[in-house]
Amino acid sequence: EQQRFARAFRSMQLESTLFGVCVVQIKPQLELLLNLPSDSLTKEIELTEDLLELFIKYQIPSDLLSYADYDPDFINNTTTLSQQGKVDVVRKQVAAMKKMLAAARETQLNDRRAERELDELRGGEDDLQAAELAGIMFKIKVNGIFGRVSDDYTLPEMHFSSEPQQQQQEQQQQQQQ
Repeated sequence: EQQRFARAFRSMQLESTLFGVCVVQIKPQLELLLNLPSDSLTKEIELTEDLLELFIKYQIPSDLLSYADYDPDFINNTTTLSQQGKVDVVRKQVAAMKKMLAAARETQLNDRRAERELDELRGGEDDLQAAELAGIMFKIKVNGIFGRVSDDYTLPEMHFSSEPQQQQQEQQQQQQQ
């Protein structure tokens, strides 16, 4: 792979262009940020990905996820946890944050479903009334099977309503008289 990359790079003949690669070790800095011993996240790939997602995507502050060097169950606890115990504390805090985010996401989905159901129950009457009040005129560009008929055609003023068909026929008869 590296040889293929080097050949492709040379084939571009970039004589006057500067190309650089920078590798930043994230895990050691993440361990310092979370008050964890060094190399404690080495085998914790899923936990590391979850932490990065919470920090980057959701902007969760690090103090909500870090090991705080105390056990919340005991106020005067003077014993310190092992390396795995500290990682477990962070893992529990990450799980709690993910649970809270999932609950918030579910609440938003339920709200959207309720809004959509309410719109369906209304039957779109509000949309028709809004279109009529706004006085929308439609412009049609006819380019179809029959060739180009005209560039722009403005339909006559249209009235939208959800009245029964009988009332519409009565209005048409009155207009004809």
